[in-house]
Amino acid sequence: MPSYTEGYHNAKGPDKRKDRRMPLPVFVVTIDGNRAETLNWSLTGLLIGGYTGGRKVGEKVSIKLLGEEEDTQMRVDIDAKVVRRGANGQLAVRFERLSPPIYDFFERCFAARIKKR
Repeated sequence: MPSYTEGYHNAKGPDKRKDRRMPLPVFVVTIDGNRAETLNWSLTGLLIGGYTGGRKVGEKVSIKLLGEEEDTQMRVDIDAKVVRRGANGQLAVRFERLSPPIYDFFERCFAARIKKR
């Protein structure tokens, strides 16, 4: 399978981010039973919108991430660290590590989105 996310590395802009943020596809996120959606994501973390839980910066968190591939819903569990709390329920998390199942999840969801077009 071709890699759809591999070529999205950049370190431009004021943030000097290693990986480019992707707004789509949007993923459903569950943290401590609270559901929210991603505002954007990269291979190193997620920006979540509509988060109503009480996690604080520096805390480790387990995340269930849901996505779709064709007509099948996929799920991956991710260990992350809260790096920022923002206005309007925004929560930024960084993955503890990018494991093969996480990478495969993003690849399959991104490929399914391209196939729909």
